[in-house]
Amino acid sequence: MLSMLRAAGLRVTAPRRAVVWALAFGPSHSTAMQLLERASAYHPALGRASVYRTLEVLSRLGAVRPWAGVHGEPEFVRVLEGHHHLMCSYCGELEEMPHCGEECPAEELTDGSRIHGHLVELIGVCASCAQKEETCT
Repeated sequence: MLSMLRAAGLRVTAPRRAVVWALAFGPSHSTAMQLLERASAYHPALGRASVYRTLEVLSRLGAVRPWAGVHGEPEFVRVLEGHHHLMCSYCGELEEMPHCGEECPAEELTDGSRIHGHLVELIGVCASCAQKEETCT
């Protein structure tokens, strides 16, 4: 992500470096406040506004994507390496899924496009809710 900032002609400041560090070494999706908390360990003087500005820039560059989140608070999802999850339509929980391997359909584009990452959102019923549903019938 730092190289994306540089390639876009943007400075890699200590606050931006801290947010990128928090994104890279934390969960694949986090709220801005969670990122602030993690990034503050790297850069204690980091402010909330710097986190939001950095997330805006990274969103424009395609490194992260805002997502509604399961608990109503917006989250930011890393998409550079690819990210997959299942959203349960019953309980609303988010289940992390393994990334696709060599057979990933995103790699099969033949129109000259270059893929840098992807986000796959599957909507269905998690195993826990499916089991409850079977028990009730």
